[in-house]
Amino acid sequence: MKQAKKDLEKLEVSGSNSDGSVRIVISGDMNTVKSVSISENLSGNALEHAVAEALANTLENVKQESARRLSDVAGGLNLPGMNF
Repeated sequence: MKQAKKDLEKLEVSGSNSDGSVRIVISGDMNTVKSVSISENLSGNALEHAVAEALANTLENVKQESARRLSDVAGGLNLPGMNF
């Protein structure tokens, strides 16, 4: 399990808003933002909404990937608090 946690620290997961104008990459343990790319043509409310959408997508992607990897490590064990 310790190795799985270390692997998540190294894992990079990305997400973006619906049109791809904002892309965010974070670590698998959700402690580090690796990069944020924003199209130059966004501003104001459109920028705010695009960043919020990209962040929500990225967080969902990292949660799914982390759960999948930890589930593989747990190997079907019914561990309390480990709902995968």
